[in-house]
Amino acid sequence: GGDLLVKTGAAAGQRLTLSEVRGDTIMLGVADAKVAALEARDEVVRGRLRRNGPVWDLMLNYLRRSLEQVEGRSVPVTVVPAPKRVLVSDLLTSARDGLADWSGRELMVVEVANGTIVDADVPGWAAGIDPDAVVGTAFDALAELIATQVGALSDVTTEAAERTLVRSSCRVEIDGQLVPLRTAAVEWREGHALHLRMFYALGPVPA
Repeated sequence: GGDLLVKTGAAAGQRLTLSEVRGDTIMLGVADAKVAALEARDEVVRGRLRRNGPVWDLMLNYLRRSLEQVEGRSVPVTVVPAPKRVLVSDLLTSARDGLADWSGRELMVVEVANGTIVDADVPGWAAGIDPDAVVGTAFDALAELIATQVGALSDVTTEAAERTLVRSSCRVEIDGQLVPLRTAAVEWREGHALHLRMFYALGPVPA
């Protein structure tokens, strides 16, 4: 027996009566163990109370009726482990290192806050993009800027999508050749600000 305090969800803050724990399942409802214990002492207590015997009978009958009203309405709640928390720093490191190993080149890294570019690190292969010029502009316009300053994009596909990490690939036309370009985007929230860090990796030029 005891109480279960709900911390999250629609019932957050409510205290529910806990009647039984069965493995990884808990049963919510009035615990009958206490009533059973009182009933086991019925004859002894009744003999001691004498004049207050009717009060004891009234209390015990009340508990019995209360139990009968809730029997069959206990709710099984399965306790499951909390989902593993993935640190943003781990996602950023994984995204950056994975692309760097694949590309063998410097990455272009763009930092975005609430849809606006706040920082940009531009390597030599994207020299046509002025980092000072893009800071303060809308992130939505960056794809068009890459297409005009680096090369036209084609065959854009999403390779993998998770809750806060999205990987994609495409091909970019450079000097008449289609060169693979891969990206990884990591999204997270700090207070009221939604952050996004984009990694761009240019692959080897086909022989």
